[in-house]
Amino acid sequence: MIIVETKMKKQQNKVFFYFLNFILVFFIFTFIKSISFIKIYFPNVSLSHIIFFLKYNIRGVDSNFVKTYIVSCVYWPVFFALLITFFVPLIKTIRSLYIRLTKKKLFKKTVRYINDNHTIALFFTSLFVIYVSFLFVLFTNWSKIFPPKSSFYEQYYVSPSDQTFKFPAQKQNLIIIVAESLEKTFSNERFFETNLIEPLDRIKSKGISFENYTNGYTTIATQPFFLALSAGVPTTIASKEIINIWGKNTPQLQNAYTLSDILSDNGYHTLFVGGIDTAFAGQKPFLQSHGFNEKYIDALFIREFYPNFKRAGEWGYQDKDVFEITKQELPKTKQPFFAIVNTIDTHQYYFPKIEAEKHFSKPEYDLIYNTSSHIADFVNWFEKQTFFENTTIIIIGDHLRDGNTLAMPDKRTIYNLFINSLKTPETTNRTLTQIDLFPTVMESIGITWQNHKLGLGVSVFSNEQTLEEKFGTTFLANELSKRNDLYDGLW
Repeated sequence: MIIVETKMKKQQNKVFFYFLNFILVFFIFTFIKSISFIKIYFPNVSLSHIIFFLKYNIRGVDSNFVKTYIVSCVYWPVFFALLITFFVPLIKTIRSLYIRLTKKKLFKKTVRYINDNHTIALFFTSLFVIYVSFLFVLFTNWSKIFPPKSSFYEQYYVSPSDQTFKFPAQKQNLIIIVAESLEKTFSNERFFETNLIEPLDRIKSKGISFENYTNGYTTIATQPFFLALSAGVPTTIASKEIINIWGKNTPQLQNAYTLSDILSDNGYHTLFVGGIDTAFAGQKPFLQSHGFNEKYIDALFIREFYPNFKRAGEWGYQDKDVFEITKQELPKTKQPFFAIVNTIDTHQYYFPKIEAEKHFSKPEYDLIYNTSSHIADFVNWFEKQTFFENTTIIIIGDHLRDGNTLAMPDKRTIYNLFINSLKTPETTNRTLTQIDLFPTVMESIGITWQNHKLGLGVSVFSNEQTLEEKFGTTFLANELSKRNDLYDGLW
């Protein structure tokens, strides 16, 4: 009886060691694979930011992304953990079968030793490997897991909610055309086969264009652009990679007082027109929670109320239709108004089926020329409207074109044109990023306040240096990548 109990206890201990070993090996493989996964899919995100987003509703997360994570960071670690944990018993079984089949007592002593001692030996070996691996991963990724803190915002952030804004006697209407991935670079005839934005060059004398407008820190996608435009801050928490996955259901800058909040609170009526489902990345809930709570037209609205327009591609409706709808909606919008028109045809890796104005050697060239032509046509239409004189229209690229479907020159800048601005700069030779648009747009429609700064942005209609001009790209990116309590409080 005692012998039976002893054997059972030994068997229980063995099962326990196997289980514990499996859990430990699985944990370290999952941890290592997750770090690798984060580096690939979230290169600009720290672990603290991911944890921040996990606190919110993630039902809208892309299912393909979830499947990719499970396969990469769960299935494979399970396989390797099982292989390592049961490697010795597997070898022992193979040897035992071999001996039985050949009726030879080979490696008898070795097999007996393994049988008596392999469980404990395996456990402590695995524990050592896990310990060393954990330290290696931890210290080689320390800044990603625990980014340092900074007081940069405390020094340079200007809170919009603390300002007193003065509007002109007749409030100026505002239209912002957000042109997807539209660069001034496309006018380079020596690099491209022609001037791809020639239609826009025909109207450039009608407005003011700043020479060196380019991407800021993490503002390399449409929704981070909207956050920077609206609040004058970059997306340290919500970088492009993470906001495209979690943004749909996560509140964004919910404690920030934004451009559209200010205008809405001061009697402006709002209109948004875009051809895609803007719930993606949280664009629609963000804008609607910050003053854009009147007419909001995107792909879902167009499908129901403009059935004569047909989708041009997988993502939605073509830019031509978006401008046609805008022409119908603007005259019906009460003044003063703040309207945003969002284009999509020139997005990298997207090839909607549209009728090209001109044909070039690459389909991307056709799309860039097309959108430029539609914007120019809209401006020409806009000049004939009764509200033209008291409306500022801003044509602004959201960011530099991403991806590698087009060869691009080294020197690149984003398109911008301010038509009917109530403010004139001393010079257009300025360096600015998306965060500077917030105060710049405010001053373009005649709004004044204590200084020329909002958020981290500086108006380029003033003589104040922007942070990009003051510190340079490298230093600024280093400071903005650090944790900051004031910034986190905006979320």
